[in-house]
Amino acid sequence: MCFRRLQAQLAASGSLEYFQEVIQVAPPHVWTASVLTTAWHRAAKHSARGACRILVKRHRQQMPEFKPKSIACIVWAWGKLRVKEQDLLEHICKTIPGSLPQFSTRDLANVIYGLGLLGHREEAVLGLLCERLAEKLPESNGQTMANAVYALCLLRFKHRGFLTALCEQAPERVPQFKCQELSISVYSLALLRVRNERLLNSLCAAAQPRLAEFSPQNISNLVYGLGILRCSSPLPAAACHFSAGRLAHFTAQGLSNMTYALGLLRLPHGVFLKHLCAELSERAKELEPQHIGNISYALSEMGFRRCYADEIRARVPKEKTWCAA
Repeated sequence: MCFRRLQAQLAASGSLEYFQEVIQVAPPHVWTASVLTTAWHRAAKHSARGACRILVKRHRQQMPEFKPKSIACIVWAWGKLRVKEQDLLEHICKTIPGSLPQFSTRDLANVIYGLGLLGHREEAVLGLLCERLAEKLPESNGQTMANAVYALCLLRFKHRGFLTALCEQAPERVPQFKCQELSISVYSLALLRVRNERLLNSLCAAAQPRLAEFSPQNISNLVYGLGILRCSSPLPAAACHFSAGRLAHFTAQGLSNMTYALGLLRLPHGVFLKHLCAELSERAKELEPQHIGNISYALSEMGFRRCYADEIRARVPKEKTWCAA
């Protein structure tokens, strides 16, 4: 088998089973830089974590010199697959500074995103990536911006230059953001404690008319972020009103986060809380002490503790701990 044939087979691997079969029979000598890049990309697309052992072995055997676009693709794939091989990460991070001039905006965002998913906080490299992405932000789209700020949120890395550029330039692009990009942007900015009124207002204005397009997780992340930022927009109330009759589709964490956000905002939303109490009669076993504590705190902040706390407490299994605020 030659590397061109293997490259073609990997590119055409439409199923996980076929992909795994191809990489298992491919001999060591055909694993070039381009083949490894394609293999890592396809593994990430197939969520083939079981294939990582073979790919890591081949990667270590060859350790080829990768082109800038390949570096970005591989770091992104490692992030999606949670490949945390320290020696490989350190090796590829050393190649990033020299690749910066050739990175596109998408490449830059993919590298930052991959490092974020891996929790690999190498500040010198991240600083260079953020500086370069800030310069190229006019060329960025919603996915690039949202993925980058989400990765920085995961890493708890506040890069002033990038965040300043984002707050200045993103508002004009926000109307073109997809729902997930709107939600994750608000959530990430909130956890980074970055509050910019112009950007926040544009995100809220774009999200509110499109609530029906948001997934339950998108809505809970959105409301939670707005709560953390103490946002005075009508969006949290609108999102809770829209979600009230749909709480069966939310996770226990999502319900907890939304209720906690209402507490932070001191926003008493009776319709949402009434449906929440009814929903908990079916979902009590899913609640963890932290969820109960968040709900308890929120009820207290909203002045509804007496009205609802006993009702919620009655729906929680006795072995659970009521973490009163």
